[in-house]
Amino acid sequence: MMKTLFNKYVNTTFTAYSTIEDIEKASISSLNIVIRKEVLKAAKLMEEKFNIPYIYIYEYLWAQKFNSIYRKG
Repeated sequence: MMKTLFNKYVNTTFTAYSTIEDIEKASISSLNIVIRKEVLKAAKLMEEKFNIPYIYIYEYLWAQKFNSIYRKG
């Protein structure tokens, strides 16, 4: 999905089970995709510190776009 939508590959996905290695790897990302408002502060910090841009997509909108893209396929 990332390759199709953004021409990028997934580097790190943060979950409750993310490891220290996952977190360290995040600093080499080229784009942060934020789907939860609780994570916006971290995305802004990563943009300032590591020059990684971010986009914020509301959860509901993200689910709608995901469904519409894969229904076409």
